[in-house]
Amino acid sequence: MTHATWNKSWIAGLLVLMMLVITACSGNGNTENAAQGNGKNNGNQAETPTEPAEVPEPFGMYKEPVELKIGKSTIAEPKFPEGETWADNEYYRHLQKTLNISVKHAWEADGSSSAYKDKVNLSIASNDLPDAFSLVNRDQLAELVKNDMIEDLTEVYEKYVSPEYKAVIDSTNGQAIAEVTVDGKMFAIPTAREVTPNLVWVRQDWLDTLKLQAPKSVDDVLAVAKAFKAADLDKTGKAVGLTGVEKFVSDGNEMHGYELLFNAYELYPMQWTKGQDGTIAYGGIQPGVKDVLAKLAQAFKDGLIDREFATKDAGKANEVLTSGQGGIAVLPWWAPGWPLQDSVKNSGGKAVWKAYPIIGANGKYNGEQNGILNSMYVVRKGYEHPEALVKLVNWEFKLKQRGYPELNELMDNGIYKEIKRRGTPFEVNAARMDEIQFLAGVIQQGVKGEITKEEAAKLHPEAWDKVERIQKYRANPDPMADTALWADDTQWTIGAPALVAAEQNVHFNVFTGITKGMENKKSILDDLLIQSYLKIIYGEESVDYFDTFVEQWKSQGGDEITKEVQEQVAK
Repeated sequence: MTHATWNKSWIAGLLVLMMLVITACSGNGNTENAAQGNGKNNGNQAETPTEPAEVPEPFGMYKEPVELKIGKSTIAEPKFPEGETWADNEYYRHLQKTLNISVKHAWEADGSSSAYKDKVNLSIASNDLPDAFSLVNRDQLAELVKNDMIEDLTEVYEKYVSPEYKAVIDSTNGQAIAEVTVDGKMFAIPTAREVTPNLVWVRQDWLDTLKLQAPKSVDDVLAVAKAFKAADLDKTGKAVGLTGVEKFVSDGNEMHGYELLFNAYELYPMQWTKGQDGTIAYGGIQPGVKDVLAKLAQAFKDGLIDREFATKDAGKANEVLTSGQGGIAVLPWWAPGWPLQDSVKNSGGKAVWKAYPIIGANGKYNGEQNGILNSMYVVRKGYEHPEALVKLVNWEFKLKQRGYPELNELMDNGIYKEIKRRGTPFEVNAARMDEIQFLAGVIQQGVKGEITKEEAAKLHPEAWDKVERIQKYRANPDPMADTALWADDTQWTIGAPALVAAEQNVHFNVFTGITKGMENKKSILDDLLIQSYLKIIYGEESVDYFDTFVEQWKSQGGDEITKEVQEQVAK
């Protein structure tokens, strides 16, 4: 149901309620009307009229101002117009005007560093909480619930969440709600984010020249890397096979990382997994990892992997592609924006890039993501209007969906062109799990002329702007006149569609918090994993060294942490 339709239904309901009230008021004076407080009191107590109970409305405006003190995450050197601040700007005034919610700041802390996390922890430790604030991790949520410091939001969420925001949360099939639920109670308003595993991006012009098929498996990727290195089609004299970076495995999706190669075998080296029996295990010590490391070690020995990958960050790895030394890499769907448009520009338009999912032994496109939530918002215990947080989240999401033209114009071309939505109380970033895939589909319909601008706007507020940019790119006889437009076309008509080219099987990290044992040992164990894997890949140790690593990992704190994670997940 759309917001407009919902409002019409609510208004109709309200009119019915008002007529009932009027009818009751005009009836017999001895008839009680509890809703209006008009019942006769036989005692000496004076009659006390009461206001009718509020009808829950996602965007309902309070009759009296409601103050909401928040903990605000900021950034250094915000670009506000002169005279405006984090706590005094058009966003806050619009909230007051449309919802009658007066947002104040209990405190502010830099969200780009550890300062915000530290401030939240301090507020929890001192039991001095703002009315509402965002949490950094689930550990903070667990601590707040354990000490009965925050409100159960189950009922107010169900009553006040907007249909549009509920659709986003529901797209996670219950995962987002589960992340903020303890003992059947929902203690935070979750966000959700799009799920977009990495892809293998390949120089299609090189594939065509060498008459090679597009890669579908890990073995195919290595075969293409071998062919590209041997051919050195751009005659650089420094040809590279598959790119890589020093952080070649992580708990998410690194640019140029090798997670996707492990994922193909349903392995997740730096994530926690959960078996069917509920047993928690660490992905990096599973037996199958040994086989993938053996494959990578052989590829490195054969020169199919950049021999300097362990010394490079993403920027340096990008240079392999933009200089024409390499033509195959593991990158996100949006890679045409960076770095691939530089590759196209530097090649004079000769480079043609296409994206492909890697299909695992299970016949699926396996990927990983560190978590489903972007953030979560809580209300301190005892705050009189917990529903105000839900209304605020509704308002912020509507703004993100371009539902307030006057504010959206300020962000597009006006005084908030630099600060954007950072100036709102929480900058709620929520998206459907399939947001990118869905948007790409709408864009393609628009480009093909299958839907109008108005129809596209109803499906997604950002679609038509991208349609027009792609049409502008394709209408120009010089395709390299604006490589930024090339990037728009390629990421939305090649990159994003590749995400749905095969059935996805995405693994979500079972535990993203910090246990007591992790505080002192996680970084040591992470380094042990990376260095042990590298020794095997580099050939400094045989693949059997993996067994030694596993024993070291377990004895140096891994077993202790696994037990702690098991206990946390079981709560």
